[in-house]
Amino acid sequence: MGKDSLQELMDQASEVGLNPVPFRVKELSDQELITIQARGYEAKWIPATSKTPSSDIVMELFEPRPYPIAYLRKNLRKEQKKWILAHVIGHADFLRHHELLQQTTKAFFTIRKKADHQFFNIHQYIPFREIRDFLLHIRAIISFSHVNSEMEIENEVLSFLMKEGFINEAWKREIILYCMEEAGFFAKIHCTSLLNEGYATIIQKKLLELVGRRDAYLYIKEDIKLHEQKKQGINIYRLGSKLWEQVPKSKFTTVLSKYDNDLFLKTYYTSSLHLKESISFFQEGPGVNSKYEDVKKLLRSHFSVIKKPVILVDHALTKQSGYLTLRTSIPLQSTKILKFKSHLEKILAQKVYMKSIYWD
Repeated sequence: MGKDSLQELMDQASEVGLNPVPFRVKELSDQELITIQARGYEAKWIPATSKTPSSDIVMELFEPRPYPIAYLRKNLRKEQKKWILAHVIGHADFLRHHELLQQTTKAFFTIRKKADHQFFNIHQYIPFREIRDFLLHIRAIISFSHVNSEMEIENEVLSFLMKEGFINEAWKREIILYCMEEAGFFAKIHCTSLLNEGYATIIQKKLLELVGRRDAYLYIKEDIKLHEQKKQGINIYRLGSKLWEQVPKSKFTTVLSKYDNDLFLKTYYTSSLHLKESISFFQEGPGVNSKYEDVKKLLRSHFSVIKKPVILVDHALTKQSGYLTLRTSIPLQSTKILKFKSHLEKILAQKVYMKSIYWD
C-alpha cells in the first residue's frame, strides 16, 4: 500500500506543478516515534527519553536533511497512511522552495558530518557517561539562548564561560560550539513552522481531492483529529492553512520561498480572518482577550524565534567574587531558573549566584 499510495500521490503532485524533494519513508513503533520526537532528529547525539502519552504522539515527522526522511506511525489504516503521505509531500515541496530552510539544512548537516568525526575522537579518551552528562547539561543551558535579528543563536553565559576560562577543556568547547549550531538549526526550522505546516495542509487537501479521497480526508480530519494539538492550544495546521488562503496568487512564490512565521502573520493575519477563526487567549485580570491587535501580537510572539535574552552575566560581581554571577528577569525561585542554575553548577563544579535584574 505504502509505495503505491505514495506513487499515486507523487504523480498527482507532478501533474499540478509541484516539485517535492525526494524523501524516504520509515515506519516506526510508538516508542520509536516518541524517541525521534524527543531527539528532534534521528541521528542526534545521546538519545533523549520521553514519557509522551500515546494520545499525543504525532502520526508523522518530516526531517529536513540532504535526503529527507518521513517517519510514519506503524499500523495505520490505508486511508490514514494516504492522508499522511499527502501531507508529507507538502513538506517536501516546501523544502524544495524555501530558501532559508534549504540553506540551513545543507549547512547544518555539513557541520554535523564533521562533528560526528570529532565526537568519535572524543569518545576514544572521555568516558561515554561524562560526554552524555555534559551534553545534557549544555542543551538545557542552551534552551535559554536567544535569537538575534540575523537569525543567529546567542548565549551570553556560555560565550562568557569560554572566553573567561571557566571552560577550558577542548572537547567541552567543541561540544558547546556544535550544540549552538544545532540550536540554530532548530530555531530556523521553528521560524518557518506555521508556514510549513499550513502549506503541507493545503497541499494535502488538494492531492486527496485529486485522487478521490475527499470523503476520507473529511472523516479523518473531523473524527480522528490527527492534527489536534491539545498541549499547544493552537491548531497550527488550521491556522497555517487559513493564512495561506489569504495569499494572492501574485505573491504565492515569494511567500513560499522567502517568508518566515512573523512576516506571514504580520501580512496575512487580517481582522476578517480573526473574526472567522475567533482566536482568543486567557490573561490574568481581564480573563479572555479576543481583541484583534492583542491576539495578533501574541501569535507573532509565539511563532517568532527572535527573543531578547532573559539571563545576563554580571561581569563586575563575577570578577569581584570569582564566582559566576548572573542576572535574570525571571523569578529567582521559579523551576526554570533553579534547574538552569543546577545545570551550570554541575558543569562548573562550583557555586553559581543568581540575582534579579531589577534589584540587588
